[in-house]
Amino acid sequence: MGFIMLDRPYKRRHFLRTLVLLGSFLPLKMLLALPLEKQRQAGSLDALPAFLDTLLPEDISPSSSQLNVAPDLIRKARQESGFERLIILGCAWLNEQAQKQGKQDFKSLDEAAQIAVVETAEQSAKRSLPRVFFFAVQYYAFGIYYSHPQTWVSLGYAGPPQPVGFPDYAEPPGSSGA
Repeated sequence: MGFIMLDRPYKRRHFLRTLVLLGSFLPLKMLLALPLEKQRQAGSLDALPAFLDTLLPEDISPSSSQLNVAPDLIRKARQESGFERLIILGCAWLNEQAQKQGKQDFKSLDEAAQIAVVETAEQSAKRSLPRVFFFAVQYYAFGIYYSHPQTWVSLGYAGPPQPVGFPDYAEPPGSSGA
């Protein structure tokens, strides 16, 4: 699985992969139901940071909100109107699930209830909005999250050898530590 690097230009293959992902799973009428500006007004993205913190909570690494993953993901989504619509509709679905539990929105749910809603999205039918939303956001959010060096400790990765390099590069192999 390749990660999207934020400093590289957006490649055509990434666009096509996202287009195929969205087009093959969501009915077109769902994505095109409202003009994007009206969806931005009607749909709240306030649920996105809480959703991302459920996927990427703080442990030995910072949480997704501590690394500002949501704003980066929204910027990426705004490059593709279909992906932005998916996030808007997915956040609306998250808030609907919270309202079914008597809460105002997804971020008002306690941690256990948020996890249950996220698990519901993950286990939904293959071509359903919740499942496509879950996997698309997970894919891009993980790429953004793990591009931050602060997260590498949770992977057991000390980082690239450069710029420190290999101080014993001029010595024959095996001679430096023996």
